[in-house]
Amino acid sequence: MRPRQQQAADVEAQPAAWIDDRLASDKLHKQHTQQRHGGMVAYILRVAILLLVCYMIGVQQLAFTALTSVQCTPQAVLAGSNVTCVITTSPHATETLLFVTQVTSGQAAPFFQLEDYAHTHRVTFATRAEGFAGVRVSHLLFWASSVVEVLPGVASSVEVLCTPPVAMLGTNVQCAVSPHDEFGNLAEVEPPPSGAKNFFTVTRIGCARDLVVHDTFVAFVAGIPGNECVGNRAGVAVTLDGQRVESTIAVSDPKGSRR
Repeated sequence: MRPRQQQAADVEAQPAAWIDDRLASDKLHKQHTQQRHGGMVAYILRVAILLLVCYMIGVQQLAFTALTSVQCTPQAVLAGSNVTCVITTSPHATETLLFVTQVTSGQAAPFFQLEDYAHTHRVTFATRAEGFAGVRVSHLLFWASSVVEVLPGVASSVEVLCTPPVAMLGTNVQCAVSPHDEFGNLAEVEPPPSGAKNFFTVTRIGCARDLVVHDTFVAFVAGIPGNECVGNRAGVAVTLDGQRVESTIAVSDPKGSRR
């Protein structure tokens, strides 16, 4: 065996190991690539978690907005009466996209807000046209509506129209009688509780005879036997609560019409 001093000298005499610089740069490049890849994955995960949270919040809000409701009362009113609608939302729902619109089959006064508390709103409006009236509430993707029935109000005016405009002596004539409330709705004549005798009356005019009153019209015969009615007029007068309205037709001679 060689002495230890000789072995140490041999080791010292060996050349130092050589490492290619390209291998070192490749190693650094791989490390940088791995670091960038890891950073991108972390960024994508953060964005995905944020989107998931937003999505869950959105789904939650959609579920809460589905609980929005509206109720209008009373269920039936006379034209001219007020309607009140209460809108309720979930205590956990946002109301940034809550909209209220009016729905009617005819005309109605614009609604205005009575109360505006958190998640509870109360609006009211006056009815006018016969049919239905209410409000529609839209909340994000959901909507709800509530309407009431509107009935004609108390008759305050009347229209009368007798046809045809010219009738032969002795023929039947019909006169349409149309009572209306203050908003123009066709209404039924109902005497006031006081029971006034002359609240609604129908009388003949001129050469009208055999007057018959029906629910929606009045009928009479043109001409009075023994009287000279040819060339004169015949008709009816309708009085409603002190207001008198007349309608007449001309009476012709059937014999003269054949000449």
